[in-house]
Amino acid sequence: MKEAVLDTSFLLGIFEKERALSLEDVKRLLGQRVVMVTLRPCVEEARTLANWKARALLGNISSLGIQVRDSPFSEGDRALLEYVSEEPDRRVLVTLDLGLRRAALERGLSVISLRAGKRLILEEPGRVIVDTV
Repeated sequence: MKEAVLDTSFLLGIFEKERALSLEDVKRLLGQRVVMVTLRPCVEEARTLANWKARALLGNISSLGIQVRDSPFSEGDRALLEYVSEEPDRRVLVTLDLGLRRAALERGLSVISLRAGKRLILEEPGRVIVDTV
């Protein structure tokens, strides 16, 4: 089973972006057998950056089917990169952050991100898959 590992930018994008991002879009790219995961440093960072409505929803993130995992790292980007690197065949980073995307790709990790602000793409070592919706 794959894990989609959501970063702070994607968590905020679920609630605050003009184009509503959807966990279903991520599932469509990875297949329905996927677990949505984020790390505690990402949730904490999102809470400090979020508007009041998003902050309230983040308080009940498990109701969205997102599991929150602990990390030995307090900085979100490092925590994400290390976590995904532990099981790169099973974990996919989901981010809207271009710098984090680049760092993950340089490590040979799989990444889901937005292309041209419109469509989600899955970049894996050696191939790119574009969401057709």
